[in-house]
Amino acid sequence: MLSARHRRFSALAPLAVVLALALSVQATTDSRRVTFTIPIAPLVLGLDALPIVTPEGALRRVAVVLRDDLRLPLPAEVTLRLYATPKLFEQGLVQDGGVAPPLAATISGLAVGASFESSLFLLQPTITPARSSDARRGAREWLRLVAHEMTHVGQVELAGGQGRASQWMAEGVADWASLVVLDRLGLAAMRAERDGRLATVRAPLDLGGLDDPRDFIERSRRDGTDTTYGVAFVVADRLIDRYGFARTREYFRAFAHERDRTLNFRAVFGETPDDFARRLGPSRDAVFPGVP
Repeated sequence: MLSARHRRFSALAPLAVVLALALSVQATTDSRRVTFTIPIAPLVLGLDALPIVTPEGALRRVAVVLRDDLRLPLPAEVTLRLYATPKLFEQGLVQDGGVAPPLAATISGLAVGASFESSLFLLQPTITPARSSDARRGAREWLRLVAHEMTHVGQVELAGGQGRASQWMAEGVADWASLVVLDRLGLAAMRAERDGRLATVRAPLDLGGLDDPRDFIERSRRDGTDTTYGVAFVVADRLIDRYGFARTREYFRAFAHERDRTLNFRAVFGETPDDFARRLGPSRDAVFPGVP
């Protein structure tokens, strides 16, 4: 029996879909680990023609919004790796992603998804969220997770295959973009979701220890993931509200030529990240900005 959220998914996805997906499914040694290779380009159909009740359909629907609304470049295909349990997710990071075991254990303890280049590593969604102790794996939240990790793929594409941006910027922008996706798919209003997040974070906004990926993980362990990601989201949200998403794309694109994070931020936004953050407190006054 489908949950209410799954029924809403079904209502958004007509069954009469004229689309042949070049989809290859490769079963791993454990049947609860499965890999999809999903074509992303070209995407020529409208949102209503792509079902989101399957992993490949969900990913392609997300890709349409990221490409058409946020103008993020995406690779020709994306590999989606699904894991049934946190332990399998941890093992997959090591065996399928080449992550060192201690780091994989840390990531699996904090997150339900990760991305490396054009591959997504995700815990599979639960069919009945009410029976799960982990609300992050419910239907809507899982789709948000797909959008978050797909945004990271787009960020790397902007940087010419280099993922060297500040971690707080990468995570904050990915969270912001994921809310745009939910809004565009009619699953959650951007304004309400955004206001809820902004309400949980208070000034001063401290970006210390959030630049480097490993330091970001350590601060998440110390302060909690909600707090750490909340700070990243607020600063990214205020940047996008003030300068527009096109300027944000330019920030990630700058890493194709220059590795210095502070230099790139100053070149695009005219000041250092710390100076910008110090002048900000969370604001709920701004209207959901248009996306150029």
